[in-house]
Parts: sequence; C-alpha cells; structure tokens
Amino acid sequence: MKRLLKNNNKAYSFVEMLIVIAIIAIAAGMSLISITVINSARAKEASVLFDSEVSNIITKCKNMTPDNDPNKSYALVIYDNGSKDYKVCQAVYDKSTKTYTYDESSLVNLSTRVKVTFEGDVIKGGTADEIVSAYGSESDIKVKGDEAVFIRFDKKGRCVSGNGTFKFYKKNGNQIATVTIRQNGSHESK
Repeated sequence: MKRLLKNNNKAYSFVEMLIVIAIIAIAAGMSLISITVINSARAKEASVLFDSEVSNIITKCKNMTPDNDPNKSYALVIYDNGSKDYKVCQAVYDKSTKTYTYDESSLVNLSTRVKVTFEGDVIKGGTADEIVSAYGSESDIKVKGDEAVFIRFDKKGRCVSGNGTFKFYKKNGNQIATVTIRQNGSHESK
C-alpha cells in the first residue's frame, strides 16, 4: 500500500496548478488596478496643489506689493524642469526692467507621473507685444526661462498674464483634471 501512494504523489495535480495560476492572476490584476489608482490620485493632487498656489498668488497680489515698490508685483510660474518634471514657484515681476525673479523658497514640485499642458496666452512683460508664446491647442508647458507660463494678477485680482486652461494628465495620456484661469481672475478646478 505504501508503494502505491508514493507512485501516485510525484507531482502537482492539474487542479492544484490551476488554483496557483488563478491566485497569481488575481494578485497581478489587483496590483495593476492599484498602480492606476495611485497615478490618477497623483495627477489630481497636482491639479489641487496648482489651484491652491493660484489662490495664494491672487491673495498676495490683492493685498501687498513686494518691497513696497509699486513697480513690482507677484507672479506664479509653472515650468518643466527639463525632463517633464513640472514645478510651480512664486516670482516677482518688475515692471521697470520687465523681468521676473524666481523665489526658489516657494518651489512646489508636482508629481513626476503627471503631464501638464496649457492653452491660453502668456505675456512675459506688461504689454501685448511681449507675448512669449501663444500657447494653442494644448501645448506642453515649456522649460524654465522666458518660455515658461507666467501667471500674474493686478491689484484688483484680474489676470494680466497666464489666463487659459491647464490640463493635467496621467503619464499614459488620460486626462484627470483641469484648472481654468479667466481674465477676470476667477479660476476653477475640475
């Protein structure tokens, strides 16, 4: 009898193999769903952070001027750090020199798993003839420098530069959220 049991128990049965394969497939499916949910959450978080920064800069523009200088105003800059690594920071715009000074201490990193596009107008200086880029049909945000998106508001809260729609995508290309800034200074996040 012992000999008979040893001969019959040399390998896994077909049913046991099917159960193991089913367990592996379920675990793989759950991990794929988890990764998708995490990437969606990161893109949504990036849009919420950006919308929060817009609210902060509007409040600063309405309430104060940098260094009590009437020629200076606060701005918000969103740019690509060179490898689709999007960053947002505050800046000071000087009307007399028509230059921006970045405030690196206010830097906010958006997730590297997010792609941001913009459709609207960006004015580097104070006049319409200084448009750096007329972003159209969902252009990628450009690298830090003159081509970045500069968002400025006047003392009444109206958007002087950077009004338009910012779209936030997961790396696979699915749009997750939008932040729209209007010329009257209102903004909404969807």
